[in-house]
Amino acid sequence: MMLVNFIRLAVAIVALYILMGSTGCQAKDRRPNRYLLPDGYIGWVRVNYRIQDAPALPIEDGYYLLRIPMNGLLDTSSNGEEGAAIDEYYYYLGENRRPLQHRTDNPLIWGAVGFGSKSNEPSRYEEFFVGTKDQYEQIGIKCKDGDLNPIAGPVEKCPK
Repeated sequence: MMLVNFIRLAVAIVALYILMGSTGCQAKDRRPNRYLLPDGYIGWVRVNYRIQDAPALPIEDGYYLLRIPMNGLLDTSSNGEEGAAIDEYYYYLGENRRPLQHRTDNPLIWGAVGFGSKSNEPSRYEEFFVGTKDQYEQIGIKCKDGDLNPIAGPVEKCPK
């Protein structure tokens, strides 16, 4: 009898382990983002989510469409999703778009890609830097405030 109970317990533990592994430990998928950056833009980008009275993000071909203005700062009332997705990055000029040549051997997207929040900030935001590794190391570091928080905006807006 004791052996039967032990086997039942072992089977229950294995089943629970398999169930937890198949659901709880996987990254949540999200709708991907399509970032449209002004042609030739170099600098920090910041997206503030959950901003009251700001427009919601439109959806294009299954992607959230984020048209970043020249100042690098976009406010939206959309919630912003966390999870895994393959985002797209384009430069735009008028209605024309060209993809950023963002490759693993020559990345153009750097910095804090992800969500954060502070007590005096919107409840949710994401930031990243657009440029080469050299630009990120030189300009990106210069484009931080006294608390080392990134400052969104094109290179010419960075403090000297």
